[in-house]
Amino acid sequence: AARMVQSRWAFHLLLLLGLALEVNCWTPTEDLPANDAIGGYDVVAYFDAEPKAPAVKGSPQYMTAYRAVNFTFSTAKNLARFQATPDSFVPQYGGFEPGAAAKEKDIAGAAINPDSWNIVNGLLYLNHDPVVQRLWELTMKNLIAEADAKWTSTFGNLTAGPVNWNKTEHDKTAYLL
Repeated sequence: AARMVQSRWAFHLLLLLGLALEVNCWTPTEDLPANDAIGGYDVVAYFDAEPKAPAVKGSPQYMTAYRAVNFTFSTAKNLARFQATPDSFVPQYGGFEPGAAAKEKDIAGAAINPDSWNIVNGLLYLNHDPVVQRLWELTMKNLIAEADAKWTSTFGNLTAGPVNWNKTEHDKTAYLL
């Protein structure tokens, strides 16, 4: 009986330790609500930026809901542009990393860096980091074809499916492809 009590105590201690580690490794982006698309960055601003320019943070003052998340913008003009044609600005694969959309089963585990981006044929793609982005640039034609096929077979079309709502962390709920 004493051994069973020790085992249960050890199990609960490990469980609590694991929960503490899980809580400490995930924090919402700054002071914005946790469901802001792309961590609260302005998706329209990418289309006006020079290549490799840093992402522009949105403001809660300019916010709209679309596809179950909030999109924030740096200006009223960008908000209006998004509201007129939202699917023109939502990043491909909901803002999840293209390599993960093409290859992985758990796209939510593929965090993105909003400063690692490309616009290809008028579409916005976000990447994990500058190194992954460089690899993506070398293989993007094939990755786009693979990711497009996988995304459409899973969600029906390229403008459906989940939207990544955190900058470099991810929702604890996996989106399985």
